[in-house]
This record gives sequence, structure tokens and C-alpha cells, in this order.
Amino acid sequence: MKKVQRCARAPTGAQFPESYMRMVLILLLFFLSADASHLH
Repeated sequence: MKKVQRCARAPTGAQFPESYMRMVLILLLFFLSADASHLH
């Protein structure tokens, strides 16, 4: 059972950072576009 759990956690742990970075990039782009609209 322990081996199965480790194998199940490995792929999720590898995919989590990518999805997290994507969310951060989207938020940064959103704030940057909002700041640009306020400047103009």
C-alpha cells in the first residue's frame, strides 16, 4: 500500500508546480493589464 501511495503522489507532485506557476503567470498578466488600463 505504501508503494502505491508513493507512486500516486509522485505524478501529482510533479504536475502541481506547473499548474501553480501557470496560475501565478495568469494572475500577473491580469494585474499588469489592469495597471496598464489605469495608466491609460
